[in-house]
Formats: sequence, C-alpha cells, structure tokens
Amino acid sequence: MFRLLCFGYPRVEGPDGRNLEELQDHPKRFAVLIYLACHSEVPVCQRDSVLPVFWPEVDEPHARNSLRQTLHVLKTCLGDEVIRGGTGGEVRIDGDKLTSDVGLFCTALREGKLAEALALPTEPFLNDFSVPDATPFMDWLDQRRRSLNEKAVYAATRLARNAEADRSPHRAVPWWRRALDLSPYDEGLLTHLVWALTDSGNRGGALTEYRRFRSRLKHDLDLEPSPATRMAVGEALGVAGSDGAGTREFTPPRTSRRSDSAGASLLDPDGVLGLSRS
Repeated sequence: MFRLLCFGYPRVEGPDGRNLEELQDHPKRFAVLIYLACHSEVPVCQRDSVLPVFWPEVDEPHARNSLRQTLHVLKTCLGDEVIRGGTGGEVRIDGDKLTSDVGLFCTALREGKLAEALALPTEPFLNDFSVPDATPFMDWLDQRRRSLNEKAVYAATRLARNAEADRSPHRAVPWWRRALDLSPYDEGLLTHLVWALTDSGNRGGALTEYRRFRSRLKHDLDLEPSPATRMAVGEALGVAGSDGAGTREFTPPRTSRRSDSAGASLLDPDGVLGLSRS
C-alpha cells in the first residue's frame, strides 16, 4: 500500500517505505495526486472539475490532454489500480491501494476518535509546498489548510471541555495548549488555558503562558491582548484553585467581576499583564 503524507511538506511512500522522489520532483503532477486524494472527505471527483484547478489558462482540449498525460504518469509510478476512472468522467483514488494522513484524520474525527485524529497533523497541511503556475490550486490549498486546522482546533477544544466537565483541569491543560498552538492568536483559547492551569494549581505556568502569548501577539501582529482578556487572566490568577472548572463558555473570554484599576493593580502589581493600563 502507498502512503500519501500531506501534513508538513508532502511525500509519497511506497509499500517498502521508500519515498517516491521521481513523483515528488514534479510539483504539478504531485499536486494532481494530492488534490484527488485530499480535495474532500471522499476521494472522487469529476475530470471537468480538475481542469480549471491546474490548467486555468488552457483551452479545454489541451487541458484534457494534459490531465490524461498526468494521470498516465501517476499510474506508471503508482500502478494502474491506485487511480481509477468511472462512468460519467469520474476519477478516484482507491483507498485500499493508497491511504493519506488527511483521510485518516477526517475518518477519525467522523468516528469521534478525537485524540487519535490529533496525533496525525504534526505540521500544517502541505507546508511550504507550491505550484507556481496553478493559482486555483494554491487557493484551494489555503482553503483546505484552514479547514483542516479548524477541525483540529475543534477536536482539541472538545477534548479539553470534556476533561473540564469531568472536573479534571490538569487533563484539560494539554488540549487547551494544543488548540492554542494551532490557533496561536486566539485570546479565547489563551484564557481557557490560563484558567485550566490555575485550576490545576499551576499559577506560575499560567503566568508564563500569558507572557508568552502577549510577546507573540506583540512580535507578530504588533498588538496587545484586549482589555477583556487581560482582566480575565487577572481574575484567573486571583482565584487559582477555584471549583468552577468546566463551567466557562468557550467564547467570549471571561470578563472580570473587578473592573476598577485599583483592583487590577492588586492582581498585577508589576504590570506584567498590562491590567493597570486597561
């Protein structure tokens, strides 16, 4: 069985585990295989829908010929049984002959195996991969990457909330952290991670996570955390050990019951949270 690995820079492994470099060295041909295998949860598509993705500026007869040649080369590399045709101009990947990590990820999500799904995407979808003369493919790549990332954030969030519902904030911490790694500028996720850490008794870890988040936001986007987030973090650090785990909504960030600047300064005497400036 062949394995198509698309989280990170893509590659194809043969049944013997060897990378098929002869295929990977031709980005457009490789991109066609990736698109057929990963364009949706079901690896079946119409030939007519593939043409404008890879040959948008070419007239239809020449585009069809290019697709035929590409499929012929792919079959030469992978064997005739991996890519199959169908009635009505279909072309599909035989899942018994070639698996993809994206397909396994989506299947695990559908089956509710969230932790198993999250073990697969170690890097962004098609990281650093490009096809210069196929703008529609690159647009699809960006959309698919966002979609898969959103699915991963959702899975991590559900696992964290399940742990909090079981009154196990320490088990929620790694899942909130994973969600924040996937969506590194999300203030709601940061707030939940801080609360989970303080509810676990790790106030120092919560403060470290906030400082790291604030530094990243400033360095990458030249922004500061919102006043609501700063106050929510201040509240969390002031009530470590609270028995409220599992009761907080995912969005918006929790707002403080103490909004006066004097109270904020008591929670943040050194100004590390920026509370006194809100």
